[in-house]
Amino acid sequence: MRYAQLNLGIWGADEGNYKETVAVGNQVKEAAESLDLPVHWNGQSEYRPMILLKHFRD
Repeated sequence: MRYAQLNLGIWGADEGNYKETVAVGNQVKEAAESLDLPVHWNGQSEYRPMILLKHFRD
C-alpha cells in the first residue's frame, strides 16, 4: 500500500483574516475526517492542513 500527503492551502474569503481562515480549515478537517482520512493541522491560519491519503495500491 502506498501513502501520499495532500497539503491544502486555505483562505477565508472575502476578508481572509484569521478567524475566517481558521473556520475554513476546520470545515476542511471535519470533511476529511468524516471520510476516515487523517488530518494533521494545528488549527492556526498560518499553517496548511495536511491530509494523509492511504488508500492507494501499486
